Amino acid sequence: QQQYRADINWRDPEQGGRTMLQEAVEDGGAHASAYVSTLIMLGADANLTYGPHRETLAHTAVRMGRAENLTALLDNGADPTIKDTWGFMAEDVAELCGRPGLRAQLRQAAIEWHRMRHASA
Repeated sequence: QQQYRADINWRDPEQGGRTMLQEAVEDGGAHASAYVSTLIMLGADANLTYGPHRETLAHTAVRMGRAENLTALLDNGADPTIKDTWGFMAEDVAELCGRPGLRAQLRQAAIEWHRMRHASA
């Protein structure tokens, strides 16, 4: 019996090179955050960068106001400290977009991220 394997990080050329996780993060549907978590548990890259400015999925979730999807990313290992080519972290995008709750969440996540990295070093 032949087995087929799919690349969970496959970029669909018909969708501008977007991945399933990108689609899930941008989705505002009722079950989108569960979909985000499931895709990451199956191996999707929570720290995927894309586009000309190398934006992360956390940047996208903030920009689009997808709080639940941002939480799903962070709870599943997304690095909140990654900067785009302009030097902005997702926290900076939250400030620019006027999303203080997301900014506070990302600031706390960045503190925890640094604490974990230093503890394992």
